[in-house]
Formats: sequence, structure tokens, C-alpha cells
Amino acid sequence: MAVLAGIAVVAGGTLVWQVDRVIHPPRVVEAVGETVAALVRYEEIRFESAERLPLSGWLFHNRPGAPAVVVCHDAGGSKASLMNIAVPLQKAGFVVLAFDFRGHGASDGDGTSLGIAEARDILGAVRFLAQGDDEGRAPVKEVGVYGIGMGAHAAILAAREESRIRTLVLDGPYPDAGWRLHREIFGSWGFGSRWLSSPCDFAFNLLRRTRIARYRASDVLPLLTGRDILLIAPAGDYELAEEVRALFAAIPEQRDADGNLVTLPSAGNGTLFGENMALYRQRVVSFFSERLNP
Repeated sequence: MAVLAGIAVVAGGTLVWQVDRVIHPPRVVEAVGETVAALVRYEEIRFESAERLPLSGWLFHNRPGAPAVVVCHDAGGSKASLMNIAVPLQKAGFVVLAFDFRGHGASDGDGTSLGIAEARDILGAVRFLAQGDDEGRAPVKEVGVYGIGMGAHAAILAAREESRIRTLVLDGPYPDAGWRLHREIFGSWGFGSRWLSSPCDFAFNLLRRTRIARYRASDVLPLLTGRDILLIAPAGDYELAEEVRALFAAIPEQRDADGNLVTLPSAGNGTLFGENMALYRQRVVSFFSERLNP
């Protein structure tokens, strides 16, 4: 019995360590590159999440009254990873806000909840844009959100609480944080996903002080009536692409809004180049431009 108890303790400790590894990715802190700085006007800003956690961002300016797009990175990334999207959006006429999620880059906070708490960071970004300031920055009335991975999941959760989010482009959204957590820990190990997912969720809830099952994009997405939504199913990732297709199937048909699904190579981790990147940018920028009218 003592041996079995020892094995259980070691296994439990290993599982908690794995969960902690996933929710505490290394921070990546980068400056705006010289090429980007030469192409667009921007300023480094600090703003607060919905619960007043300080966050770091880059605000790319445009004409007064222009609509805005908030761009949201994946877990373990940073705002710098989104410049291939932010710059074309700014050139197309949008104000663009790229920021580091809590626990990432130069923002405050400790670790990630894989999109759950990060939804409040997006709410803070939208409210920051809506306020304007005393230095001539006009309040933004129309807002779109681009998100990849964790950023896409957080964007769906945030849109339920913020009616100013009218248009969403979501690259590789997963159905819930548990799906991402299990994949990061178990990969394609079916036994682990089947039999150890509940202890993983328990450890996540304990470490993040939340309930992972309460915050599901798959539950929220069908409720986003009146929003224009583009889902990008990542080519080459069959498992995630199937989840994205299932999310798309859950979007109800509406007369006043538009839901779209396209399969493209994902822009995750800044890995797209050449024609693939050009096609990706064109699809994202045109979707926002046709619906937010910069």
C-alpha cells in the first residue's frame, strides 16, 4: 500500500507540475522593429483590464473617427508576434491596438488561464479605445477583434459581454480552455486525455482559482447574435480544424450578420511567409474592411 501511495503522490505531483508549466509560459518581451516603426505611427501605452490589472500595448494611430481592431496573441506569445497583421490593418485605415495579455510580455499578471481571464483584458482594451483621451485621441465607436489561439478563445468570451465588438476574425479558436490544456499536456496520448483530464482540470481550477468548465467558447459563440464572424480553420492541423468546423456549425444563420469559415495556413508563432502570408493578410483585412468600413 505504501508503494501505491507513493506512486500516486508522484503521479499527482507530476500532473500538477505539467499544468503549472502550461499556465506559466515563458515571457517574450520585444520592441517594435525598425521596419514597423518606419511604416506606421504608434505610441506605447498602458491601460487596464476590466478588473484594473495594468497591461502594455502599442496603439497604431489613424484618422479621427476611424474604427479600431484589437489584435490578440496566442498563449506564450506577445504583441510583437502580431505585426504582420497589425501593420496591414493600420494601412487599410484602422486604428489598431496590439497588447500583451496578462502574464505575457510587458504586462502585469502571473501566468495564463488560456483565455478565461484574458477575456477581461480584451474588455479593458475595448473600453480604453471607447474613452478617448485629453490629448486629441477620439473615442472609437466601432471595434473589431482579431485573435489567434488563446486570443481567439478570449475574444469569443469577451464579445458576449461587450456589444461594441461587432466583427471578429478568429484563427484556430478551441472549444474551451480544457481542450487546450489537455492537448498541451497529453498531445496525441489518448489514454491520458481520456483518463487524466479530470485531475488536470482540478489542478487548473486550483492553480487559477476558477472553474474551467464554466467558460466555453462552444457555448458562447452561438449566442453572439448580430456579429460578423470569420473562423479560420488551420490547414495542417486536422484535430483543431475539426473543432473550428464544429464551432462554425453552431453559429445560427442571421439576416443582419455574416458567419464565414475558411481553411488557411495558420499565422501562429509568426510562421507564415511569402504567398501564404499575403493570402492570409488579404483575407483578414478584407473581412474587417467590408464590415467596419474604415
